[in-house]
Amino acid sequence: MAKPRFPPPETLKIALLCLLLSLFSPATASIPSAASTSSDRSCIADERAALLAIKATFLDPNSRLASWQGEDCCSWWGIRCSNRTGHVIKLRLRGSRDDCLSLYRNKLLGEMSYSLVGLQKLRCGLRKTVPFLPRSNLTGLKVLDISENRFYKKIAPNWFWNITSLSVLDIRSCGFYGSIPDEIGRMASLEEVYFQGNDLMSTMIPSSFKNLCNLKVLDLRNTNTTGDIRELIERLPNCPWNKLQQLGLSHNNIGGTLPNWSEPLANLIALLLSNTNITGAIPSWIWTLTKMIYLDLCSNKLNGIVKEDQLGNLIDLLFLGLGNTHLQIKVSSNWIPPFKLQAVLLYSLQLGPEVPPWLRSQTSIQHLQIANTSITTIPDWFWIVFSRADFLDVAYNQITGMLPATLEFMAAKTMDLSNNRFTGEVPKFPINVTYMYLQRNSLSGPLPSDFGASLLVSLTLSGNLLSGTIPSSVFSLEHLEILDLSRNILNGEVPACQEDSNPCTRQLVVVNLNSNNLSGGFPLIFRSCPRLVFLDLSYNQFSGNLPLWMEEKFLPILSLLRLRSNKFSGHIPTELTKNDQLQFLDLAENYFSGSIPDSLVNLSAMARTSGYSALLNEIILTGQGAIYDIILFYELISVQTKGQQLEFSSGISRVVNLDLSKNKFTGTIPRDIGALVALKSLNFSWNLLNGEIPETIGQLKQLESLDLSHNEISGEIPSSMQDLNALGTVNLSYNNLSGRIPRGNTMGSYDASSYIGNIGLCGPPLTRNCFGNATNEDLPGNHVDLEHKSLYLGMAIGFVLSLWVILCLLLFKTSWRKSYFTFVDRQQKKIYVSVKIRCAILKRKLGANNL
Repeated sequence: MAKPRFPPPETLKIALLCLLLSLFSPATASIPSAASTSSDRSCIADERAALLAIKATFLDPNSRLASWQGEDCCSWWGIRCSNRTGHVIKLRLRGSRDDCLSLYRNKLLGEMSYSLVGLQKLRCGLRKTVPFLPRSNLTGLKVLDISENRFYKKIAPNWFWNITSLSVLDIRSCGFYGSIPDEIGRMASLEEVYFQGNDLMSTMIPSSFKNLCNLKVLDLRNTNTTGDIRELIERLPNCPWNKLQQLGLSHNNIGGTLPNWSEPLANLIALLLSNTNITGAIPSWIWTLTKMIYLDLCSNKLNGIVKEDQLGNLIDLLFLGLGNTHLQIKVSSNWIPPFKLQAVLLYSLQLGPEVPPWLRSQTSIQHLQIANTSITTIPDWFWIVFSRADFLDVAYNQITGMLPATLEFMAAKTMDLSNNRFTGEVPKFPINVTYMYLQRNSLSGPLPSDFGASLLVSLTLSGNLLSGTIPSSVFSLEHLEILDLSRNILNGEVPACQEDSNPCTRQLVVVNLNSNNLSGGFPLIFRSCPRLVFLDLSYNQFSGNLPLWMEEKFLPILSLLRLRSNKFSGHIPTELTKNDQLQFLDLAENYFSGSIPDSLVNLSAMARTSGYSALLNEIILTGQGAIYDIILFYELISVQTKGQQLEFSSGISRVVNLDLSKNKFTGTIPRDIGALVALKSLNFSWNLLNGEIPETIGQLKQLESLDLSHNEISGEIPSSMQDLNALGTVNLSYNNLSGRIPRGNTMGSYDASSYIGNIGLCGPPLTRNCFGNATNEDLPGNHVDLEHKSLYLGMAIGFVLSLWVILCLLLFKTSWRKSYFTFVDRQQKKIYVSVKIRCAILKRKLGANNL
């Protein structure tokens, strides 16, 4: 069974991330809004002037500082004044979020003014300013938050290490790199330190961390910290009192085993050790941390048994992450835990065949992951107990049965029921669901005319047994970005857009309808999808010509188009070749005819030296496109290349492919085909192409697969092809090629089948000798190269010349001629007499034997 990728994409962790943000947040997160921060008195005039000077240095495209006018600066957005003195004490320039999963938007740009030093009573964080202020004397600063900026410079030396008054230092995701300096040990006032998402430590945190006796929060997640976990823990604050409450070490290269402490960190409420290389058993002291709220040990090499008396000590636990480890949870069937969890991550453990009964008491769960746990049945109570959960993941199990009719009454926003054995028809979905994954089950029957989920963003139902037509209501889901109905038995035409009564969504980014029995012309509905990036209609019964509107005006960012194995015909419209984002074009196994348009070489996405479409890469891996990360990791994309059907996951964003094989194209290969320098796979096989292979093909330095077989191509193989070092597969068979096969770095190393069917070709790996008929000497391993042949030719010429010299001497020297013939005559007589004697002796012996 295929294993899912864990942990799942960040965009799915709705409840999980919100909880995490609430636990690991700097003090600035508690700053009230402008409406609640104004005072009854006007701010200090000098400080108002300093603020206006700061505003003047910013680029503010979204007018976030529009309220910064008038006399009362204490009422301005992001400003907080002291009700007692009127001084500005907090300045919040943080970017806004729509929700806990949105990308940061509305950033301020520019450079922070020196006027900041005029705010003498300032105590707060500064966030979302790019770049930030240079070295300044800010000896009274309490909170520094410059997170989510992009400095891309060494962390040390830097100006903020001298601000010993800081209690909060937040430099998360700033692009800093290098080791944390020892100077941090002098910042004794530090209570919260957030270094997450920087490349700060290729070794270990400095030993001066021991001096930070007031430290409550240390966030080192995803910082490239390496070393032994025991050594790291020994460098944590070592004081008579211990205030550390939150410790984040996840996503690092930390190894070794956890120490057995006699005096553990008794105040810990959050311990994050996921995605490291920690081994061994969980030490007993962890189970004594009775204040623990957040325990994440997922994706490690931990082993051993977790018992109910151990878990039972963590009475305040809200988050439990033990998934993707070698741990076993052994509790009695009637155990009722004392805690009320909000998030449970137990994926890739051995829990089945039943859902653990103790989960029935966890009615507060918002986030549940029990994927890949060998569960075969889901009890009725499951759908009731978790009816209020935001996120449910039971994928990659062997769950049978029908989905409940009450599914529509659940509160889930993300539901992953994929890769199971659910049967029956597709029911109505939860009304608030946005991400619905039901691929690779055994669901059957028609799609519902009304899914009952108007907020759907992603819908994947691939790999089921769904039949009937696609209802037009699917395309009226106004928020839908991803639609995957591939590998079913759907038929009929794709519904057209009904702008009046049932308008079509304009948000579609990904549409995958391959491997069905759909018919009709190229769906007109996609003319209304300007955000479409990925379109796969392969392995259906679509027919007719490609429309002329398939150009940048209607499909401006289309990057991947697959129409393989349909009944499309006619010419390739030149309008299609005007698309500057198209990097993957597969028109194979259709009835296209005419010549391959020369304008095909204008597909600029196939000519980028980077070798891939940055847009497609972004759609798949980042930002809004992180949602499509699901389809690519759960549903592998098949691509015909290198002579076989290969499957790509997220790597498809870097595959630059042009496949026009198995059609009826005539004419020649475009002369400037070499302009598409980013191509990794080129397939023009099984057509009626003629002419020669262009010399420019040698410019395709990134080409890994080339198939021009079964055409009528003539002439010699271009010598430029011998420099295609990345070429792993070549097929030029069954053409009219002639001449010697180039003998560069790769061309002569392919199997003879790559060239078979070309009568005029000769040289290795073929057995045909380029100097004549094949001989034993021309067989692989017995080939005589030109140097040896030259030697033999020289010997023959020398023998002939020597013989001629001797004959000339005999002809013109009488005495030599007489002596020579006398000698020959004597030798002839001696030989004659000797032969006669030997014959007589032989006859006598034969006669004696006969007697």
